[in-house]
Amino acid sequence: MTFEFVCPYCFHKTRVDKSYAGRKGPCINCGKIVTMPKLAESSKASPSDSLPSPAPSWLEDDGEEEQVDSQRRAVRRKLFVAVGIVLGLAVVLGAGWLASAPFFKQLQLQHNVVMGRNNLQRVAAALKAYSNDHGSYPTPTVTDATGRPLYSWRVLLLPYLGEQGLYEKFVLTEPWDSANNLSLVSRMPDVYAAPASPDANALGEACYMLITGPGTLFPASGPLNEKAVTDSPAETLLVVEVRNQGDAWSKPSDLDVSKLKLQINAKGSDAISSNESSSGASAAMVDGTSVILPPLLPGSTLRGLITPDGGEELDDAEWIR
Repeated sequence: MTFEFVCPYCFHKTRVDKSYAGRKGPCINCGKIVTMPKLAESSKASPSDSLPSPAPSWLEDDGEEEQVDSQRRAVRRKLFVAVGIVLGLAVVLGAGWLASAPFFKQLQLQHNVVMGRNNLQRVAAALKAYSNDHGSYPTPTVTDATGRPLYSWRVLLLPYLGEQGLYEKFVLTEPWDSANNLSLVSRMPDVYAAPASPDANALGEACYMLITGPGTLFPASGPLNEKAVTDSPAETLLVVEVRNQGDAWSKPSDLDVSKLKLQINAKGSDAISSNESSSGASAAMVDGTSVILPPLLPGSTLRGLITPDGGEELDDAEWIR
């Protein structure tokens, strides 16, 4: 003998055998635990008995109604799968489109510019800290007693960039390409690589250089310090961005002012250049601020920015702060 039961949660209607009156079990439709109503003729049944949750066999579904519900659930499952596939394809295709979209490229450009300027500010701060400790900026090229070039100022700056451990691994009496020192090229600090040049970071190639030679902060007679700058520290270049040139970061490699092209982004290796094809080049001043030197910056202005004591009157509006 069966009786009709309606689930109080989902209102699904089923026929239940009287032997389950007063007992608990999961509804076959919604899965919630329900209690069967007690029947007078089944008063001996123990209400405390519970059926195992995984076996809702006490629900004898109305055949036709359960079949319809089953079909509906199957349709919903197929619909969910189809929607998931469509959304997955949309994400994959959308990612490819987004990467090539103009606004995404602009966002990436802005990110690279900001991160590049942050790198230069850190390098400028480290150069200043080194100068405070040693009385001058580091020599661009460290040499041995015979004058043989060993390695770059970038190695000397490591302790001031939080890289004391890497600094201690260098054999400071050997050149940058000795067996030991060459093995450390791959450990270049990220701060020496322009964000727009992932190859530089992967290959250990620096994108930031000093300008050396007569009338610069780094003449042949030896590096100057901030006190020797009589021009405005905010208008005197300390370190500049260059396109990745394939030189290891620990190798002595900087810009020679006598060969320098006085045009931003000029072709060739002797130029201050951005690693973004359409952007100005990043640079840091003696006062530690970072700037963008635009491609159309006049050569006379660039020359004035290079000299520490030229007394030039410069128009700050000619470069982007």
